[in-house]
Amino acid sequence: MKKMIFDRIRKKYVTLLPEECVRQKMILFLTKEKKFPESLLSVERKIVDNGNFRSLRTDIVVYDKDSHKPFILVECKSEKIKITNQTIKQIMEYNSLINAKFIVVTNGKEILCLGREKGKYELTKIPNFCTKTT
Repeated sequence: MKKMIFDRIRKKYVTLLPEECVRQKMILFLTKEKKFPESLLSVERKIVDNGNFRSLRTDIVVYDKDSHKPFILVECKSEKIKITNQTIKQIMEYNSLINAKFIVVTNGKEILCLGREKGKYELTKIPNFCTKTT
């Protein structure tokens, strides 16, 4: 029998695969530690890259409280997956379609956050909800 977990954002039970475990931990981190309201989070959001005729899914998107535009894009990997340049390249490619100010990659053990300012990414910390988001 498959292990299931209730996803508070999607409001349904999902299979607890290794990547899902990391995603659920990240949701708790964002809502409990960083204080983002659940209403500003989206999980497994479909994005379409029309130019390449691909359908992609984001792991977690945190929206800006005022503009409701993507603020943080999160890519979750299984704990067995190392965060590499290829992983970072993947989330940057997704972000070229999403246009979030921050991108985060995590495997549950490591969290890498990059902030974008004037088209350049720099290593930074994940902002708190109380931080001005625009």
